[in-house]
Amino acid sequence: MRCLSIYANLSSVFLLVQIPSFSYLLSISTTIPEEDYLALMELNGQFPLYGTVSVLWVARKISLLRNSINTNLNQQLELNETKTYFHILDKQIKSERKNE
Repeated sequence: MRCLSIYANLSSVFLLVQIPSFSYLLSISTTIPEEDYLALMELNGQFPLYGTVSVLWVARKISLLRNSINTNLNQQLELNETKTYFHILDKQIKSERKNE
């Protein structure tokens, strides 16, 4: 889910930059030489950069999530056997009964 939100956010930012710059280039197209216009249009179409940035960003996020999952699993494996979930739950139940 987090990876999809990264793609959605990047797409939104890319389009918010792409559309106004494209519109501006169209508005000044009659005042600049054709070679400059074509060069600016090619520079404006940064789809390869968008693809590269989005893949690298998602790969980094996946790596962080994997590290987080591995850390959590290792912490759960190293739990002291005397303080397992059920023992803590029993203590909470006993304290609830005392409070009643």
